[in-house]
Amino acid sequence: MIYIRYIYVVCWYLFNVKVRAFRKNHRKGTFSFISGWTHLGVVVGGSLLVSLVALLFISGLSWIELLIIPVTIIISNFVEYAIHRWPMHRVLPMLKKMYKTHSGKHHRYFTHDFMNMECDDDLHEVFATPLTVLMFFFGVVIPFSIACTLLFSMNVGILFFATTMAYYGIYEFIHFTTHLMPSHFLAKLPFMKGARERHQTHHNTRLMREWNFNIGLPLMDFLFGTLWKETK
Repeated sequence: MIYIRYIYVVCWYLFNVKVRAFRKNHRKGTFSFISGWTHLGVVVGGSLLVSLVALLFISGLSWIELLIIPVTIIISNFVEYAIHRWPMHRVLPMLKKMYKTHSGKHHRYFTHDFMNMECDDDLHEVFATPLTVLMFFFGVVIPFSIACTLLFSMNVGILFFATTMAYYGIYEFIHFTTHLMPSHFLAKLPFMKGARERHQTHHNTRLMREWNFNIGLPLMDFLFGTLWKETK
């Protein structure tokens, strides 16, 4: 048994050396023109800021218009789940780049046994690129918000927009906490701790294609039977 343990330790060490080498090589060409914390501020701070600003334009709100908030949360949770489960973990026509970026880079950068960020530059590998956020903003959020306005009311359109952007900003922030050191005070919070455990399970190469696709709120994982709570 002791020999098996030695073999395991050696394999674990060699694997982590490989991960460190991948990180070192990958950092060289990743967003050298902005810092990791600026990237965090643009993606998370920007999403939450525009959400709050949008709420300032609401007037004469009725209780029935508020129903768009839980509906939007459920829709956003499903979209998060569907994108993560399929194009990010399966090679699909027209979406191969998404698969390569997520499965080919993110999951090699952060593994089940090597989840933590080591430096500020590692933040770039946690968040979507600012360009991706802009494409999401103008290509999805704005058109659907306009559709909600035309179909229902201006308040419904604004609430859809604000809820979607807030959901995205919170999603990115929770994802950020899952890659902090376990000793960090944010990682120790009960909700964040659970999110990290589920996400660490997802970063197991044997499990990543089948389990734990929601980051913060595992609603669709629960409904589709893909929720695995243990970190194996």
